[in-house]
Amino acid sequence: MKQIYLVVFLTTAFLTTFSQETQTEPVAKKNRRFHAGVSYNWLSNDMKLASLSLHSLLNGGDLGTIDLTDDAIDNINSYADRSNKANNVNLEFGMSFINQPQSKWRVDGTLMLGLSLSKWSVYNHNTEKEEYCFKSGTAEPTFGLRVNVGYFFTSHWGVTLQPMFVTMAGKLTEIDDNINPVPADCSQSGEVKYWSGYSRISLLGNYKAGNFTFYAGPGFHFMGSYHKYRIERLYNSNGDLFVDEITTHTYSPSVIDGTVGINWQISDLFSFNAISGLGSDFYVNAGFYVRF
Repeated sequence: MKQIYLVVFLTTAFLTTFSQETQTEPVAKKNRRFHAGVSYNWLSNDMKLASLSLHSLLNGGDLGTIDLTDDAIDNINSYADRSNKANNVNLEFGMSFINQPQSKWRVDGTLMLGLSLSKWSVYNHNTEKEEYCFKSGTAEPTFGLRVNVGYFFTSHWGVTLQPMFVTMAGKLTEIDDNINPVPADCSQSGEVKYWSGYSRISLLGNYKAGNFTFYAGPGFHFMGSYHKYRIERLYNSNGDLFVDEITTHTYSPSVIDGTVGINWQISDLFSFNAISGLGSDFYVNAGFYVRF
């Protein structure tokens, strides 16, 4: 009988020791400070003319510059609609400055580098005709910065301030010009150099439910653009080269919209994020990200 008790005791002790040796401690999630991803941006803005000048040259000789007056600018804005649209594909790289689990604060910054296809058009309501339509022949470079500053009042509710800036520059080589016809006995070519900058600040309330975080709040945005349209006309009869340079500065008159967004933390490594500004102008950014 004592032998039976001894076997039971030794067996129980062995199983207890084996169980303690094989049991693993829960692994704490790694505090991943860096992230990278691929995102898509779509911008659509109604624009107003701020200034316009015409500079002319003949065979390299300066023929002078004409600057439109404020009254002339206001008159053009009363009947002409200008729109700017851009599609961007970006690579994003960033890091978290504050993301400790015990902290209520979340602060991160992201650098965006990408390629953009742009379209710029002007529609005249008086003539019911599209005067200009300029498009990118090839993708042009873009650059952007985004910062998130968040604070969670509870494990579910918080607020996020998100300032961002995106700039695009390059050439628009696909030109549809309906108000500068090609003169007889003349070869005509054109090119548009442009720069656009888009900035916005979104103040968002956020609610976290499981792996999802939902955002909503007002957005404040501004877009400014510069276009230099160069038209070259070479007259075949005498070889004269006539050049017109039309320079315009435009801005977006609408500055407030509603912003909504969602973040899905797919796993400890991967996430999906989408945010959109909805108003008379339209902005959307969506992307997949990995943390490391």
